[in-house]
Amino acid sequence: MILLLALLALSLTAAPVCEADAGMPYDVGPEDIGMGVRFSERGLEKFCQMGFTLFPMVASSLPPFNISNVDITIGTLTVTNLRIRSLEMNVFKLRFLNDGMFRIDASDGLLTLSMDLSAKIFGLTGTLQALFSLTGLSGFVQFLLQEDSQCRYHFSPVEPLAAKGMNFERFEMDLVGTNSLGSTLASLLGSNKNQLETSLRSSILPLFLDTILNLFVTMLRTDGTRVPAINNQGITDVRYIGTILINESKAVADWPGYTYFYNQTAGKVDGEFYNEKPLSPMRSLYTSADFELVLDRNTINSLLYVLHNNDNRFAEQDVSVPSDVTADVGGTGVEVTNITVNTTREPEIIAFYGAMAETRFWIEYTLTLNTSEVVSGHAQLSVRTSFKTTQRARTLFVNHLVVSPVLLNITEITLQDSSVGSGTKVDNTHLIQLLQATLEKTIFPLYNEMMYEGGINLMNGNFLKYDEIFHIFFPSEDKVVFIAEVNQNPIYV
Repeated sequence: MILLLALLALSLTAAPVCEADAGMPYDVGPEDIGMGVRFSERGLEKFCQMGFTLFPMVASSLPPFNISNVDITIGTLTVTNLRIRSLEMNVFKLRFLNDGMFRIDASDGLLTLSMDLSAKIFGLTGTLQALFSLTGLSGFVQFLLQEDSQCRYHFSPVEPLAAKGMNFERFEMDLVGTNSLGSTLASLLGSNKNQLETSLRSSILPLFLDTILNLFVTMLRTDGTRVPAINNQGITDVRYIGTILINESKAVADWPGYTYFYNQTAGKVDGEFYNEKPLSPMRSLYTSADFELVLDRNTINSLLYVLHNNDNRFAEQDVSVPSDVTADVGGTGVEVTNITVNTTREPEIIAFYGAMAETRFWIEYTLTLNTSEVVSGHAQLSVRTSFKTTQRARTLFVNHLVVSPVLLNITEITLQDSSVGSGTKVDNTHLIQLLQATLEKTIFPLYNEMMYEGGINLMNGNFLKYDEIFHIFFPSEDKVVFIAEVNQNPIYV
């Protein structure tokens, strides 16, 4: 879930309203759900608590407010240049309600406001500068989310909100006149503190809350529907399919998650893309962890497809092989000095097992040996595969979670043809040994780096304990689930 404060912080870099889904190759629906995030109530609360540390900076950067004709019984005020000077909230709670609503409560706060006042009291008009301090500040909002009617593949709160409010316990003020009558009016206002307090509760705080909530809705509508890869050539499709729901005690968000090659100049998907649907429906609940990222096997295959069809480095490698790579292979003294590899079709993860994935490669290879012989042919590889998760800083406030396959070792090589003949110093058994060692030690590290650079990207992968992320395979469902705990903000322990 994209938390309120991260959205506010992203306001400087957000895409134009409702335009972020342009240039995608096709419309998506429930049958296209290939990636999902699930937060437990406590996990989402900790996630938002971490993000809430941005709130004072966001609030203080809001443009100034102006309020006309504020009635204070003894006269009227016009408020200009109303600014938030400081804000802190020492208690933050988030709850899932039984009716599918979210409720956020913040309390034990301090808010300092500065403003210019034009006062008309008992027929006297003057100007003042004011500093208000509100202690014991509290606020809450209760809302249900829905698919946005204005912006496809986005969501927004159901309006009017189910409930909202702000209040404070104590109020202090400092008034300074800025003209001859201002000092007199400052004294009059000082003796009518209760009238100003009433105006704060009835006019200024509701305006502040509505401004924050309107900005929240705007950010939901401008939230990007594609996340660029590290190489800036691929994107991950994060068009929301449906809204964020509370289901089985989890906050659930779903996307296609597929990778496309993206033409930055043309502003659209370019070239080949993987058009196989996800292999099974996605559950709401997999574990009780704070955070779960769920990927369908075909979501990952879409990444391999894009790399094969659009990255020449992935489709063809020509590498000089260091002498120590195959020096001890076969015991004959024959070594590989150079390898050329072409992927003849896109690689494919063909299965998930209990502790690994299996990736199938189809390659054309040429090995140059230290005997000056050249051996070539076609082969099919079965490769034991795992995954890695990486935190990637995207902006000052937002990190992306990058998931990429990691090729570990070859479990089987099937030679489909080979130029090995009676005149060469290697037979097929030795050739397989040389090919395996060379691929694992020289080619796979290159593939792994390219898969990371083009990997599956999730926006706002903030605040996760990255050194503790692990993944669980669900073979019968063709899903892999990445499990993480969320860091605890020490302010709210």
